[in-house]
Amino acid sequence: MADKEYVVRGACLECSQGSHPRKLNLPKCHGVYITGHPMIHKYDSVPIENISPFGMCSILQAPCVPATLSGWVNTHDRTLLTDNDTRIPHPVVTTDSFLVCTVGGIIEPKTSGQEPRDVIHEIVERT
Repeated sequence: MADKEYVVRGACLECSQGSHPRKLNLPKCHGVYITGHPMIHKYDSVPIENISPFGMCSILQAPCVPATLSGWVNTHDRTLLTDNDTRIPHPVVTTDSFLVCTVGGIIEPKTSGQEPRDVIHEIVERT
């Protein structure tokens, strides 16, 4: 994992077809933290719950409604995070991971979320 970082709650996400970046949400923490921030796993990819709308969708020319059907792709399979509800271990998400929206966009972390909160806030507010 040389240049990639683990993605945590609050990471800045960007959709290739959306007009605005958004922060990754994690309503219920899995109990594992890195640099004081809750880590996420492959299936923390639920639209609205984890993935907020990215403003306007350039494909539909309408407000974005994230439509992710599967989990994060290109996860770090050697580091597993156990889901509190199911007790099933899942690979963790890194800055190399991405989601595919069924509308046609690719959702990627713009930051890991481990940065100071004011840096992430500035990135989201600036765009």
